[in-house]
Amino acid sequence: MIKLKKLLLILFICISLTSCTLETINNKEPQDSLQDIKAEFHFLNVGQGDCTLIKLGEYIVLVDAGPDTAESYIIQYLNDMKIKDIDLLIVTHPHDDHIAALASVFKSFNVKRIIDSGYYHPNKYYKAYEAALAQELLLGAKYSEDKDLKIEVSEDMYIEIFENGDDWQEVNNQSVVSKITCGEVELLLTGDLEKEGEKALIDSAVNINADIFVAGHHGSITANTKKFVQSVNPKYTVISAGFDNIYGLPHDEVCDMFENQGVKMFETAYYGTIVLKTDGKIIKRESLNDDYRLEITKVDKVNETVTIKNNSNKSLDLSDWYLLSYAGNQKYSFPEGYILKPRAQVKITSGKNAYENGTTSLKWTTKNIWSNSKRDPAYLYNKDKDMIIMKE
Repeated sequence: MIKLKKLLLILFICISLTSCTLETINNKEPQDSLQDIKAEFHFLNVGQGDCTLIKLGEYIVLVDAGPDTAESYIIQYLNDMKIKDIDLLIVTHPHDDHIAALASVFKSFNVKRIIDSGYYHPNKYYKAYEAALAQELLLGAKYSEDKDLKIEVSEDMYIEIFENGDDWQEVNNQSVVSKITCGEVELLLTGDLEKEGEKALIDSAVNINADIFVAGHHGSITANTKKFVQSVNPKYTVISAGFDNIYGLPHDEVCDMFENQGVKMFETAYYGTIVLKTDGKIIKRESLNDDYRLEITKVDKVNETVTIKNNSNKSLDLSDWYLLSYAGNQKYSFPEGYILKPRAQVKITSGKNAYENGTTSLKWTTKNIWSNSKRDPAYLYNKDKDMIIMKE
């Protein structure tokens, strides 16, 4: 009934309208660079929400576009990528943090094909999406609700949609599940699918194994069961969640589970927009640090010192850069005019024995910063708030 109501509404609207260098992150044989980039996966830093841009050669896929606070960023990012056409738009489910910018996406780009869950959700962003969708259909776009489907882009690149049932009361479990394959590399996206939906997906016996997994429901304990993650068996997981968000996402239990299973985590809250590229075998992460060649050589949590080294042949102005403690969300800002000379290093000190000389050592605070009882990596950000490097 919900799906029928939605289709009738779309029909009604239609009638009305008629009037960088890359860092190797896989465990295979490393290379200096990818000789033939076949696919790119861009996990946009949209705060508390989701938006993934996928390039399979020249074929463009966009999965979700939210929240509203990231609308201008999403449009600008796609424009910077010189994108004019979106070959496939996948709308996992109609919550604000996944759909708020979709109306602007339709306005700004030519969307050729749309797949969504078919779930009707009467809020202002969904109504704006439906109106924009109806207009796009008049211009020749194709629309369908999710069903078992395989879209072949080339001989070794394709998109699979896994139908996971339509009788769920919880909208999150209506999420469209998609798997992207490029050669030997696979990416799985499940939207906000929760535990019950994950179990149904396992029981359906479809192949959900993937190298890269976008953590379900922004890393919530309502999803990402141990059995499901074991079934996916990812090497890497991307967690799209806002920094210090009110929901406490990702939940510590989920991060601990990924860590215990040996899964490498990339969080947009700390890494910013995450870009992975592949030739179909090797996976590499695009790193902004190539412009700086900085290194956090040591995080000494006992003596409360973090050592940062400039490996380049040029002086670096670290004005307005900052160092972040993961566990406590505590930030140290470098003083205005601080220059780290070529091949030099600096220690950021804290705790009761904190000290500084203004050149090779800088004092953060006399309070203890670093946790010795739980995961607490150090993150270094530039003045534009881009994560440059992380050290456990």
